[in-house]
Amino acid sequence: MNIKKLKFLSKSEKNELNKIFMESYGVRINTKDYEFFITSKEKAWVTTKKAKNIIRELPNPVYAGLMIGKLKSNRKIKLSVEGSQLIGNEANKNIIEIKNCIDYIFGKNPIIIKKVFVENHSFPIVKCDNYYLGSAGYVDENKAINLFPTSRRKLVRNR
Repeated sequence: MNIKKLKFLSKSEKNELNKIFMESYGVRINTKDYEFFITSKEKAWVTTKKAKNIIRELPNPVYAGLMIGKLKSNRKIKLSVEGSQLIGNEANKNIIEIKNCIDYIFGKNPIIIKKVFVENHSFPIVKCDNYYLGSAGYVDENKAINLFPTSRRKLVRNR
């Protein structure tokens, strides 16, 4: 990745990101102590303030941060597994609880056992037992689409 393809967020852009998290999951993220940047593919990353200058010098700067999700055009964010783990305990809406973690990880669409204020056409956090597994594509009242990354399914299978 070329360094010109990422953009560190200004204070007002961080506030806008915070609004998206509040609207989507009912949670505020700590934007004061961390730096956030967006890649050309609209992926949102977080890193420490000290790492900001180092990241600017790296040939592939995304290795110095944590990808928290992908911004969507409808003011939504599709959380990564790590993003859902960061905010999952504090989120108070847009959460689906599913029955079988292993089925979900291996690509089956989830069987929803509980919903917490889930909006249609959103990306709810997927919770199974006490684990947060990223986002699902929520279509309607009884249907969610598995969005667990294929690359991670392969990692789990190879263990």
